[in-house]
Amino acid sequence: MDRHKALHTSTRRRFLRSGALSTAALLSPQLFAAETKPALFSAMGIFHSIANAAELKKLGASFLTVGTSDLLAPDKPDEAFAPMLEKALASPLPVLACNGFIRPAHLRCVGPDANHDEVLAWAEIAFRRLAQVKAKF
Repeated sequence: MDRHKALHTSTRRRFLRSGALSTAALLSPQLFAAETKPALFSAMGIFHSIANAAELKKLGASFLTVGTSDLLAPDKPDEAFAPMLEKALASPLPVLACNGFIRPAHLRCVGPDANHDEVLAWAEIAFRRLAQVKAKF
């Protein structure tokens, strides 16, 4: 390892260690004090289906994260999305997030087989439906 790389690695390690220790020192009184409920942990979401929302709420979950394809169904017409929208809005737990944004194998964002028009159409429908569900992320 040359001298420059060794110095860079040592500096980066020192920076990360001191940053982590500083953060822990600042946060630990708030994170571990029994008398406070820090904003950092005021809500707990879970990735699960809407069908189990009532039980998950009893267990302490505050919101749901649902798969983009499963809930928003950007590849299906609005008529197919309508029942899923009703379920999401009637859920005992709000759906605040969707994950697995671009999962279909045929949608390619990069590379020689990229199909940007299809990806953009998928995204437009997904974001429009995300707003209808009142999700944030």
